[in-house]
Amino acid sequence: MAEIADGVFVTKAGQGSFEADEEVGGRVHVLREDDDVQAGVWVAADQPGEGTPFEFPHHETVLVLEGEVEIEIEGGPTLRLRPGDMASFRKGVRSTWRPEPGFKEFWVYG
Repeated sequence: MAEIADGVFVTKAGQGSFEADEEVGGRVHVLREDDDVQAGVWVAADQPGEGTPFEFPHHETVLVLEGEVEIEIEGGPTLRLRPGDMASFRKGVRSTWRPEPGFKEFWVYG
């Protein structure tokens, strides 16, 4: 992540630029992370899991870049998102994520 001018953030999410995501597993590359907005790219682990329960700590919007993910919404529908699909979730929504290996998304917390 680089702030190249006041309020202007630029990065390149290429090979070797991702770090382990301790919160939910997989790997993450952060574009911006401050009190107002967090944004970046997340890639699922190489091995499928049983599903990761997740309660959204912020409002979150995602754009699927590669692969597929099944998101089971507690008390709601089960989503199947593919490349080009977008979804947005309110803070506090409870879900279980089942991404395929190699799943990649661009995410924004606000």
